[in-house]
Amino acid sequence: MELRQLKYFVEVADVLNFSEAARNLFITQGTLSQQIRQLEEELGTPLFDRTSHRVILTEAGSQLLPLAKDTLRHANSCKECMEERHGQVSGTLDIGVTYSFRYSILKVMKRFMREHPSVKLNVYCMSAPDLFDMLLMHRLDLVLSMNPANPYSGVESIFLGSSRLSVVVKKDHPLANRTSLSLDDLKHLDIVLMRSGNRDKWTYGDFVGVDMRGLNVRVELTEPDMIFDLVRSTNMVSIMSAFPVYSAPDLKAIPLSGAKELLNGSVHQLQGVSRKKSARIFVDMLLDASKLLRVQGLPPM
Repeated sequence: MELRQLKYFVEVADVLNFSEAARNLFITQGTLSQQIRQLEEELGTPLFDRTSHRVILTEAGSQLLPLAKDTLRHANSCKECMEERHGQVSGTLDIGVTYSFRYSILKVMKRFMREHPSVKLNVYCMSAPDLFDMLLMHRLDLVLSMNPANPYSGVESIFLGSSRLSVVVKKDHPLANRTSLSLDDLKHLDIVLMRSGNRDKWTYGDFVGVDMRGLNVRVELTEPDMIFDLVRSTNMVSIMSAFPVYSAPDLKAIPLSGAKELLNGSVHQLQGVSRKKSARIFVDMLLDASKLLRVQGLPPM
């Protein structure tokens, strides 16, 4: 059994598609299929049920998957540990970023890539629940997001900065000159809200003590750029953290009165696991970039 074969197996198991897995691995589908067959022959059992329409893990495949991931992770840790002894920083660093932070992380990414060219960054931009699932499965080293309303067991969070829940409007909107807004000010307006993966759509407002159920929510989207386009081209307004609005200088984030708490942004990582040197460096860069942050709706990076 080779590490390469386990790597190929994990990729197919993650995407459940041989063609997609081959593209992700930069090999031919024929090579991938051959390596999986050799692994199955060595183990004496099929790992996938294949039909013309789908690929699913067998019971044996499901049992092997977490073991294969642990083996690959430990192998990578061995390599990185030896490289660290020689002062090298290499390997891969897997980072999850929520939509709110995807723009503000760019500055830190550029600095990291400039100072550590031997490290490959894999950055996943997804909803917070999906990213935390990946972190708990050891598929990510770091997650950059708002603190979840219900903390995850086994995850530690390092505070980066705070933002207020805000109303996002275009610069020439009738409400754009206001210094704060209440929910009553918004009841006659069409609202577009951000939906976060499989999380209940009101959890975000409940977390900061704001009941948004009385609003006229016309659209829900998971993509902030589409929300911004709607706000720019209509009189619709949105309610969100002010962090992503930093990337849209033609829009304005007005603090929403009545919110009980600030929205705290953190970098999250698993407790009790060995830290990659690249992960420690990246966290230090995040903290360095967040030193000047004040509670004003600006991103920490």
